[in-house]
Amino acid sequence: MNQTVFNALSKTDVVFPGEQWFFYWKTSAAMWESKISHHPKDEVLFLPLYWGLHAPKEGAWDFGDLSPEADLKRLIDLCGAHRRQVAILLPMSPMPFLPNGGMPVHITRHHSINSHGLMKAGVDHEGKLHKFYSFYGGKVFQSYLEFVDVVHKYLTKHKLHVPVYGLEGREFSTHFNSTREDYSPAFDQNFNRFLKQRFAENESQLSDPKQELILKREFQETTGELFAQSTAEVLQNWYKSQLNIVFIGARENDLMVRSVGDGLAPTEIMLQILHCLNQGKLPSSAILTSHEKTPLVTRFLTEQLSGTYLEREAKLRSRPEELTDELIPLEFFYLWEKNQQDTHNFSSQGLIPFLSKSFRWSYRFLEHFETSFLGPDLEQERIKLARLQGLSRSEMAQLLKLFLMGQKVILDRSGWSEEQERRFHLFLAENNLETQIVNYKTQILITKLGEGRLFVYDGATLCTQNKEEQADFWQNIMNYLELKHLNAEIEEGIIWCWKVKAISRDDLNYQEVRRIYLYNPTSYRKSMLIPSQKSFAFLRQLDPVSAKVKSTPHGVEVELLPQGAVNLDFGKFA
Repeated sequence: MNQTVFNALSKTDVVFPGEQWFFYWKTSAAMWESKISHHPKDEVLFLPLYWGLHAPKEGAWDFGDLSPEADLKRLIDLCGAHRRQVAILLPMSPMPFLPNGGMPVHITRHHSINSHGLMKAGVDHEGKLHKFYSFYGGKVFQSYLEFVDVVHKYLTKHKLHVPVYGLEGREFSTHFNSTREDYSPAFDQNFNRFLKQRFAENESQLSDPKQELILKREFQETTGELFAQSTAEVLQNWYKSQLNIVFIGARENDLMVRSVGDGLAPTEIMLQILHCLNQGKLPSSAILTSHEKTPLVTRFLTEQLSGTYLEREAKLRSRPEELTDELIPLEFFYLWEKNQQDTHNFSSQGLIPFLSKSFRWSYRFLEHFETSFLGPDLEQERIKLARLQGLSRSEMAQLLKLFLMGQKVILDRSGWSEEQERRFHLFLAENNLETQIVNYKTQILITKLGEGRLFVYDGATLCTQNKEEQADFWQNIMNYLELKHLNAEIEEGIIWCWKVKAISRDDLNYQEVRRIYLYNPTSYRKSMLIPSQKSFAFLRQLDPVSAKVKSTPHGVEVELLPQGAVNLDFGKFA
C-alpha cells in the first residue's frame, strides 16, 4: 500500500481517527506493526491511554499479560523500530471515544449529569454511544492515582522514555467546558464539602443562586487542577504538560443529531474548528464519523489540522523563528487578557468585532501567558495586544521588553494598579523614551523605538463609545501601523482562512507567500473577489475542485460550485 493510498484510507480508519491519534485497542496487536509502518514518518504518533483496558478489575493491572492489545511496551518498541516518535496522552476527564468515558467498570457507580439533569454521554467516530460516569465519585480519584502510579512504574521498569501529556477533554461551548463538568449527586456531595470549607464562618453567602453557579465552576476547575498537579507529581520527568482538547461533536446539543440524525453539517464542523484555533484551543476531529467527514470536510481537516499543529502546541516541535516552507496560520494579532468575561474586555471595546470583519481568523487569543506570545516576530508585522489589569510585575516587564526588541505592542491600561502605572513611567524614564499623547475616542500614548511601536490606551473609555466609533478607532490604529493584508470580498457561506510560508526558488521577488483556502460547503454557487493591491501579486491556484479562478485587472475572481474548494497563492513584495 503506497503512502498516498494509506493517507486517504486513514481518514476514516477507526485506528487513526484523525490528527495523528492511534487508538491501539481498536485493532489486533498483530496489526500494529503494519499500521505503524504506513504512518507518515515525520509525524508524531499520539497514544491516548484506555484506563479501563489496563484495569480489568479492582486491584489488577494489565499491560499485555491478559490482553495483547494492552502491551504498551511492545507498541512503543514497534514505533521505535520504525523510527516513529511517540507521545502518550493520559485522560484526566471522561473521553467521548471510550466506553464508560474510559473509566474502569469497577468504579462506574454514578452517572455524570449535565446542567439540565440529563445523563451525559458521547458519540464516537463509529457512531457508538458511550455513557459518562462521574469523576467525583468516592473511589475515582484514588483509583486514578493508582493507575498513574502503575503507568509511571511501568515506564520506569522498561525504560520507555516517551513524553506523557495530561489529556483534558473539552466541548465546544462559550466556556469550552470540560467533559468533567458534572451535576450528579456525587458532585453535589463533594461540592457541599467544598462550600463548608470555603464559607465556614459565613454560611449566608451560600444562598445566592448566581454565586453558587460561579462556585460550582470554580470547584470543577479546582478539581481539574488537582488531577493535573497530582499526575505531574507522580509521573515526574515523564510528564510534560496538560493538553486541553476540544472534541468537535462532543457538546450536549450535538448528541441527538449525531446519534439519531445526519450528524454535524460541514459548515458547523469547519466553523467550530476555526473558532477553536482562533481562541487558542486545540480542536480534534477524532470522534467525527466517516459520514460526517465528507470529501470537503476531509480536505479541510487535511489542510488545517494535519501536519505539526498538535506537535507544536505540545512543544514536541518548536515554532520556527523565521518562515520556512511549512505553511502556518497567518496571525497578525496575539491577544491576552486575564478574564474574557470582564466588563471592559476586548469584545466590549469593539476590537473583536473589528478583527472578525477585517482580519477574520488572523488573530488568536492565548489561553496562557506563554512563549508563543513572547516569541519572535517573523516579519516585524505581528501585533501583541494585552490588558494590563491582573498582569504580574514580571509579565508586564516581558511585554515592555517586546517593544524594546522592535515589536509592536498595544496595551490597555484600564484597571491597572498604581504600582503598574509607576513602573510604566519608570520604564519610560529609564530608557529615555519620548512619548506622544493623542486624544482620539480615548487618550492614546504612543512611543517609538526603531521598528518598535508601543500604544497605551484606556479601554474603559473606549467601551463608552458606540460600535461605529470603536471601529473607527481600531481602523486608525491599524492604518498607523501600516499593516498589509489582502481584504477579500467573500460571499456569505464560503469558509476561508489564510496561511503563510517562506518563498520558494520560483518566488524570489517576494518577501513571503500567503495562501488563502476557500471552501463552499453550501448547496449554492458562490463567488468572491480578492481586489488587486500594490503590495501583492497573484501567483497560482492549487487543487481546484468545482472551482473557476480568473485573474483580472481588478483582482482575482473565484466561483465555487457546491462542495467546491480551491487554494490561491499570493506573493507579498519585499
